Amino acid sequence: KNIQSNFIDILYFLFLIFLIIFTGLRYEVGGDWVIYNENFINNSENFKILDFSIRSDYGWELISFLLSKLNFGYLSINLISSAFFFITFSIFISDYKYKLLAYLVSFPVIILVLLMGFTRQAVAFSFLLLSLNYLFKSKFSKSFLFLILGVFFDKSVFIFIFLYLLFPKFLFRVFLNRIYIFLLLILIILFTFFLLYDDFYQIYSQYF
Repeated sequence: KNIQSNFIDILYFLFLIFLIIFTGLRYEVGGDWVIYNENFINNSENFKILDFSIRSDYGWELISFLLSKLNFGYLSINLISSAFFFITFSIFISDYKYKLLAYLVSFPVIILVLLMGFTRQAVAFSFLLLSLNYLFKSKFSKSFLFLILGVFFDKSVFIFIFLYLLFPKFLFRVFLNRIYIFLLLILIILFTFFLLYDDFYQIYSQYF
């Protein structure tokens, strides 16, 4: 059984490597390829770490800037994003019995459309998966941290903050026993909201 289990683990690892290479080293594939490529070049020249008045999302802009300064091209951010996505996805489904089925179900939309078409949103989705993974395990602090990180890659992730309202006992316990943590969470939420207020307002004005 140990030999069989090790063999399956090796096959699964090779399967992940194949998916990372297949999605991460694509060239001129994806709905936002041209825009992302232009943004990568623009970020390498104009990005300022302490300037939050940016057109896109700060986390994506920051990673683009750092990779460009390390003399990596645009393909590098796709490869890193793909690796991050499949690592987080494998963590999210780690307790599932039928992992291959999870990949098959996810392949048409989440992998082909989201990951290969809209890479920045796929990174935000990856952070959301990590957040949900810890939320399901009642590890609320880690869940909250990854949710906030996801917001810096796609601001629409912020709406999932309301998921924590489904756990009133946790909020009440934190409020009573660790009020300083509760206040810190509120401050982080407010800081994130006001930091990205202009972008939130722009999204709101476009859809409503």
